[in-house]
Amino acid sequence: MFEEMKEELRDILDVPEGEALLPELAKTVACSAVIGGGFMAIYVLFAILL
Repeated sequence: MFEEMKEELRDILDVPEGEALLPELAKTVACSAVIGGGFMAIYVLFAILL
């Protein structure tokens, strides 16, 4: 489940496979809030960072 979500986030952000998502954190949170799925996306990012 988490792997699929990470792949979806990479697709949304156009981040190459294997590249660190940390530099994209701020943009991801901002985009997620605008998209409306922000809470789940932020939760997934939080899980990825831990």
